[in-house]
Amino acid sequence: MGGPVQSKHHDIALKEAKIIDENTANDLRQARAPAQEKIDPELANLDERLVGRKEELLGRGLSAFYVGLCLEAWTRGVVSAGRAAEMLLADDLELWAIAELFGLMPATQ
Repeated sequence: MGGPVQSKHHDIALKEAKIIDENTANDLRQARAPAQEKIDPELANLDERLVGRKEELLGRGLSAFYVGLCLEAWTRGVVSAGRAAEMLLADDLELWAIAELFGLMPATQ
């Protein structure tokens, strides 16, 4: 994500291009966006009811991309429901809720 390292690169580039001076570069290095203003790209443009559920998945370390891959494997019959649930750190019942959240349902219900 765009943490201090990325900011450091931006301020160096701006300083070298003589767009900003050393004082401004230092200010940029120390600037932080308030937590409530940071938007996770995986949660942007989501319906309010979906944000909480996806935040829970992200909290488990499961990105939307990874969850999508797991659900796709399940819906195509590559893995069983039990294995998909295990990969998503969920139980069988929760797997169905996650699939519904992502708009995917296996051929065999």
